[in-house]
Amino acid sequence: MKTQCIQLFFISLALLPALSASDWKPSDLIISENRYFEIVGHDARSVAYVAQLSSFIAGSVLDELADVDYSNPRTVLIQLDEAKTDKANQAYQVQISQLGFVTLSIQWDEKLELYSLMESLVVGFMQAYGYASYGDAYLERSPAKAWIIHALASTAYLQLRPKLARSFYFEAETVGFDFQLFEAELGQVLPSKRISEQSFALYRLIKKQPLRAEEKQRVFRSALLGMSIAESLFERMAMPSKSEFLKLWTEFLKVEQSKCRGQFMNLSLSKEWLESLARFSEMKLEGIPQRTNLSAHNLWAERDSLKLRRVLEARIELISMAIARINPLYYNAAQSLAFTYQSLLDASYEWEVLSLFSEYLDAMDRAQSVHEQISEALESP
Repeated sequence: MKTQCIQLFFISLALLPALSASDWKPSDLIISENRYFEIVGHDARSVAYVAQLSSFIAGSVLDELADVDYSNPRTVLIQLDEAKTDKANQAYQVQISQLGFVTLSIQWDEKLELYSLMESLVVGFMQAYGYASYGDAYLERSPAKAWIIHALASTAYLQLRPKLARSFYFEAETVGFDFQLFEAELGQVLPSKRISEQSFALYRLIKKQPLRAEEKQRVFRSALLGMSIAESLFERMAMPSKSEFLKLWTEFLKVEQSKCRGQFMNLSLSKEWLESLARFSEMKLEGIPQRTNLSAHNLWAERDSLKLRRVLEARIELISMAIARINPLYYNAAQSLAFTYQSLLDASYEWEVLSLFSEYLDAMDRAQSVHEQISEALESP
């Protein structure tokens, strides 16, 4: 479900900057719905955008909470409202009726940021989820601790903006851990003013602990019910003191930042980079006849050339250094090309080289076919 929602969302992602209160036209209400939300507004593109984004949010949250069986006959009503002066500082409001029906009113204008929108959708969805799962505890204001809500919102946000993950970890490290985070209520501002970043980092830290999945979910669900999880968490983690936790926190953030240093190349750049490493027609090597197309067969014939071997070794190293950053769609092709070059250095028979090079060509054809389909989908209305 989440994969489908991500695909739909990316198709409509370009719509957001163009949608503002000034674009709305006085017309009949536009209504759209999905499995968990009903969206009402005056602009068809805005309503369609929120319908797809809200479906993605619900899928992301349910994945994180490992709740594949969740079903609720009460959909969340989302109202896309024009910004009003008396609510200028309030991006959204959530209300729940005595019958458990949730209404999420979003101030839809050019000032609304993507994270705030996603946070509002998480809050609205969790109000309905909480009532369906925990009953009267969610009949009024959500009892959930702020950190778990921000953690779920940030996780979904960074699924769409993965290049910002490192900045989240960096900000969390810069401000230091605030133990008030465990007790903060939704809407409360921490002294560090970095509650989203700290919440995401805390959530990821818990997820990385060598605890059973059931134990981790118990921690998260306790936070959803408004319980303080600090004492039980430290006990589960065998953490004797706050100072020991801070050491673990700092070390964890540094490790995660280092993992985020190399971001994936985009599809086009990955393709061009890989093709450049497979191309020899523009290269002039002394002692090797210049050919328009220096094929795998021709390379095999010249494999004893010391200069060619140095070029092959350099290209293998380049692929090894960058393979973690190449777009996953082109990963198999990059790996096959490296194996081809290694076989030119080590293989005993030409057929070994030709077989590996054939695998590279097949992998490139498959990747380019999917690449073209993605490009067409993104360019379509």
